Amino acid sequence: MNISELKGHIKGILGYPYIKVELHDDQLNTIIERSYRFHKKWGVGISTQETCFTVAISAGKSEYEMPAGVHTVIEVVDTSSNLGGSQELFSVQNAIYMQWMNNITGFSLIDYTISMQYIDLLEKYSTSRYNFNYHEYNNILTVSPTPSAADISGGSDFILVHSFMEEGYDLNSNTQDTDWREYLYSDEWFQEYCLALSKMTLGLIRRKFANVSSMGNANISLDGDSLVSEGKDEKDALEERLKNETYEGMDIFYD
Repeated sequence: MNISELKGHIKGILGYPYIKVELHDDQLNTIIERSYRFHKKWGVGISTQETCFTVAISAGKSEYEMPAGVHTVIEVVDTSSNLGGSQELFSVQNAIYMQWMNNITGFSLIDYTISMQYIDLLEKYSTSRYNFNYHEYNNILTVSPTPSAADISGGSDFILVHSFMEEGYDLNSNTQDTDWREYLYSDEWFQEYCLALSKMTLGLIRRKFANVSSMGNANISLDGDSLVSEGKDEKDALEERLKNETYEGMDIFYD
């Protein structure tokens, strides 16, 4: 379903063409964009995908533009100041893992779990060289203090960025696949949410002219108040449904 078909679907449910629907095309565009932004924020795993990538930091540079489509930066890891990871050959984590796998000196799963929890605790108390701040409005990650030549080994260093990226984007592309938007327009939740916002907008318009018969609506009462109330109830229920469906168990990403 493309955007024109979605607008026609919304207006059709509201009574068009048998009843005049006082919604301009610009208003419908705003409603659809607002619905998309809400879905992007809360539709983790549906509207966004978890993505990790590295960024090279350089001396004298404090601002770094993130790849197109990055929606939220969850965590930034300064790879030169932590204890390494399980994929690194000589990291502490890998040494503990291999000790458990080879059952060295009776090292059990319980010992491994306790050791990894202790490593996690050490990492939380290990200070990074920098502070990181993500600015969502312009998709910029700032590093402070600004790296100096003395801080950077070999002219550049790397940080690992853990993020959520919008569906349809990838790290090698700066444009979104338009097929993703059209897929979203066909989603039942998205259509219902756009309809709820449309009812609220249409209700606000009709409420201003409650005692006036609009052109094309002769002998039809303008149900402004009921539309606003109905739309708000549906909007709140849909928002709660999306949050419950997509955020169950998601706190693991914020440990």
